[in-house]
Amino acid sequence: MKRIFMSSMLTLLMFAMPVIGVAESRTKLPDTKAPVIMLNGAETVTIKVGDSYVDAGAKAMDDVDGDITGRLRIVSTLDAAHPGMYAVAYNVNDSAGNAAKAVYRFIKVVEAQPDSKARPEARPEAKPEAKPEAKPEAKPEAKPEAKPEAKPEARVDTIPPVIKLNGDSSVHINVGDTYVDRGARAWDNVDGNISRRIRVSGQVDTSRAGTYMISYNVSDKAGNAAVRISRFVSVVFVPDTTPPVITLNGDDSVTIIEGERYIDAGAKATDDVDGDISAGIQRTGLVNMAEAGNYTLKYDVSDTAGNAATTRMRIVKVVDRGDPDAGRQLAMKKCKTCHNLDSTKNKFGPGLKGIFNQRAGRVAGFRYGSTLGVGGWKWDKANLRVWLSQSSRDAVRQLSGDSDALTKMKFKGVSGADLDNLIVFLKGN
Repeated sequence: MKRIFMSSMLTLLMFAMPVIGVAESRTKLPDTKAPVIMLNGAETVTIKVGDSYVDAGAKAMDDVDGDITGRLRIVSTLDAAHPGMYAVAYNVNDSAGNAAKAVYRFIKVVEAQPDSKARPEARPEAKPEAKPEAKPEAKPEAKPEAKPEAKPEARVDTIPPVIKLNGDSSVHINVGDTYVDRGARAWDNVDGNISRRIRVSGQVDTSRAGTYMISYNVSDKAGNAAVRISRFVSVVFVPDTTPPVITLNGDDSVTIIEGERYIDAGAKATDDVDGDISAGIQRTGLVNMAEAGNYTLKYDVSDTAGNAATTRMRIVKVVDRGDPDAGRQLAMKKCKTCHNLDSTKNKFGPGLKGIFNQRAGRVAGFRYGSTLGVGGWKWDKANLRVWLSQSSRDAVRQLSGDSDALTKMKFKGVSGADLDNLIVFLKGN
């Protein structure tokens, strides 16, 4: 009977494995709660061999879909023609793919007891007529014969051992979890602790949703087999709603000097289901290494379930090349004779206060030559570098595009750190 039950249960468990559905749209909170199945009637039913059996069924309810009894998947291994333990399995999924915990009804088929037949009435036996007793002749007394001593009968061990589970008989884990079985222990009235002899059968596939059975059996030295016990392990699918986490490599604020090459340190991303998803990170934002300023880089990523990580940002500060204090000292030597450094008042040349990014030849009250008076360029960094890195005559011809252009200025030009320092001074002046 046990073999029939085990074979039937394996068939049931294969059927009862839930179907994984498609998660709901990400535009609303996902439905992660599984439906519940409730049996109609008793959990265990006993019938006789040959009886007809009508199952009482079950009902299924879901917090979102409501009554989903019509979606129940039912399978039975009942064979009413043979004694044994059989089962009916019920399972269901809601529209979000959440699988209910499988529910079972066990059906015990027993042999029908034969009707007792009436026994014939006992008639009194006829007693023989009494005869006169004959007196026995006197015989010499016989000595009693010596009888061998009776040996005690050997006791036969007929009591089977008992198995007890360590932990619960029903366990629930999520798909992908690691399952470590807690095992069982066994005791025998003669052999004592025989837990090491327990035979375990069955496997749990944690990569697939379903209900799995682990069985335990043992026999003592006399060959008495314990009643087999089982543990049911339900592996359920839980939608992934946890977003990944982005971690920046390096600092979230970086400073570089204008003109230097910038190489971003990047970031890494990990997810509780997908693992390392750093390769999927999307970085947005640009850094202009030729222009001082603050630039923002953003890092985003989503896991395969569509959960988006919190955006991480890095600020890249590009600072001017040069030392403005050193530039002022240089301007005091090279420019102060002809220009006011701290005002717009004119001397031999126009005042240099606020000259940066102004159009050439536009300082009020100063009389420019024919070329600078109609100059069409701005005094930005690039043009200041051209003007201050060579003689004024060559500079005015290069900026104006006129090979015959002239200027009264007699500056000879500077280079290297002096040039950087002078430009950054004028920018901030």
